[in-house]
Amino acid sequence: MKNLLYIVSIMILVPLFLFSQETLEPTAVLEYFGDEYEVQVYDIDGNRIAEIFFGMDLMPGDRIKTGQTGAEIRLDPNGSIIRLSHNTEFVIERLQKDEQSANEFTLFGGKLRAVAAKLGFFKRNNYSIQTPSAVAGVRGTDFGLEVIPAASDSAFVFEGVIEYTSLTSGQSLSLGAGQFADALAPAFEAVSLSTERFADLYRELQFEALSPVDVPGYRPPAIDTGAVTEPALPEPEPAPAVSEPAEESALMRYLSGHLGMEIGTVTLDGFTFSKFILQPNFSVGDFNVGLYLPVIYNTNLFDPEDWYKPDDNYEWSFGTDQDNTADAARDALRDLVLKIRYIEYGDNRDAFFLKAGKINNVTLGHGIIMNRFANDTDFPALRMVGLNTGFNTDKWTIESVFNDLAEPEIMGGRIGYRPLGQIIPLGFGISSMVDTAPAADLDDKAGDPLFLNMALDSEFPLVEDESFSIVGFADFGTMMPYYREDYGSIEAGWQSDFIYDDSEDNILNRLNNYGLASGIFGNISLLNYRLEYQYNKGLFTNGFCGPTYERLRGQRARDLGQYLPFSSSLQEITRGIYGEAGFELENLLMLEAGYRWAWDDEGFNDTADLFHLMASVPQIPFIPLSASLGIDTIGFVDGVRSNSLFDERTALFGELVYSFAPNLKLAAVLTNFVTEDEAGNKEADFAVSIETRVSF
Repeated sequence: MKNLLYIVSIMILVPLFLFSQETLEPTAVLEYFGDEYEVQVYDIDGNRIAEIFFGMDLMPGDRIKTGQTGAEIRLDPNGSIIRLSHNTEFVIERLQKDEQSANEFTLFGGKLRAVAAKLGFFKRNNYSIQTPSAVAGVRGTDFGLEVIPAASDSAFVFEGVIEYTSLTSGQSLSLGAGQFADALAPAFEAVSLSTERFADLYRELQFEALSPVDVPGYRPPAIDTGAVTEPALPEPEPAPAVSEPAEESALMRYLSGHLGMEIGTVTLDGFTFSKFILQPNFSVGDFNVGLYLPVIYNTNLFDPEDWYKPDDNYEWSFGTDQDNTADAARDALRDLVLKIRYIEYGDNRDAFFLKAGKINNVTLGHGIIMNRFANDTDFPALRMVGLNTGFNTDKWTIESVFNDLAEPEIMGGRIGYRPLGQIIPLGFGISSMVDTAPAADLDDKAGDPLFLNMALDSEFPLVEDESFSIVGFADFGTMMPYYREDYGSIEAGWQSDFIYDDSEDNILNRLNNYGLASGIFGNISLLNYRLEYQYNKGLFTNGFCGPTYERLRGQRARDLGQYLPFSSSLQEITRGIYGEAGFELENLLMLEAGYRWAWDDEGFNDTADLFHLMASVPQIPFIPLSASLGIDTIGFVDGVRSNSLFDERTALFGELVYSFAPNLKLAAVLTNFVTEDEAGNKEADFAVSIETRVSF
């Protein structure tokens, strides 16, 4: 009877044990790391996980990189442990769910030690760790791997046996305790480690938080380890009694994700001010909204008379400082609009997209009349609420842009058509850009002109593949001014002679002030590229409305008035070759650079070349520091030669941001700004502001 009870008990308990083991979902747990700034964890999509902590679960596909510290991982529920040394890159490929699968990992570089659990008869744990040149197959072993790229790819065993296979030759070795093999050595063979080398490796890969003695089936090495033993984990001390923290209020939980603050300095009109800025953000349906609530002051934050007032506008008055109802309503509306930092819906590839507020990097077509236009080059000294919106269907694209909804002066739009839809994405488009008041800031108004730009564009894919593509394009653009007033010898009205002069005998010479652009763009794997030939006749400039156009529009209005009476200036030809390349390694580096080499009949034209640079490092490895830099300039070589590189022709922005904590950052921001004296002379200078950024 007693034997029967034993048999029945075993028959009941064994299935229950097996069932409990199968139903536990396997996980890998990051149990320890020496310094959070020296360890980086990326998910399967390559996105860096911002916050890491002891006990966090690691998923298949996660990548762990260590700097000048180590990290320790435990596999749950089987109890195996892994020690990653410093300067190591390790990926969890998959975790074992049953006896037919395995725990699979990849070691790209660095060194590790793994103590694999043995769970006896009822459960087998299989392990496979691949390196660039070999793979180690394991069942219940204490061993290590080391990868020095292009130098060595080795395995060594402290206890047990591993199957070590060279991926180059396909040869396999069984390595036992005290043995070593290098897949990159001239001879792929098992070599016995000296006692000293064995002890050194054992000492280098000691666990700091986890203990191998707690791994099921662990046996300490039989070989002398130089008096180094695995410490058992101390018994935990009882935790002191603490009261449960009060639950965070719903208001504080909301503010923690929707309110930012900046405290620091800012340079405006050549003077340095202090600033206190709240930047709340929230969502309304699918719309994302961000506000900009600034107090920029000289010495006293609490004295409105001491606050900065751009163009003598007190933006917090909301019309209360106006004399009549109409002016008060207009002022209140403008003050309210100025508080919008952004309103966003979708992006320019969606069926509908909208962005209002600060807009930048707006390009119509391939950019012959509007290329990387921005309304925030001089933000916050010049604050505008612009608009970029549009629609996309299978065959049609409609896009529009306005520099400032309160006082729209620069407007543009494009209609694109793909007759075959996405089957063969051959496309055509027509674009327009109007500046209604380029001379608004000039004292004499220079005839109060209007600029009208028109363009046609086409593109035709030659090769289209995810890893390699070539798309050809060809564009034509022109600009015709309209003068509201007589200016010198220029009569008011449309200046049709500016684009077609029938007094010329040669029909080609009759066409004036236009531009042509033709080239290719696409990608080669991660690298995006663009190469084009540009031909400009007269005063037309490829990319007429660019990042610095808001600064240059007044000068262009004055230049136009000086050159327009002289037909010879409309016959001048400038040519250029523009090349651009860039790539993005997600969460690591973004880099894009371009340059236009320009020449005319007299040779290289150093006032018409162009330089573009955008670079961003979201997180400098192992340092809580991010950096970004952007430069767009016309007349690059002339600026270098004349020591005026960062004048009004250049838009410059850079910042370094140091994270003291996830919600506390210190930023150094570099910009250039332009001031103008009463005579209209412009001067450019740098400004460096230091600000503290707080999120709640």
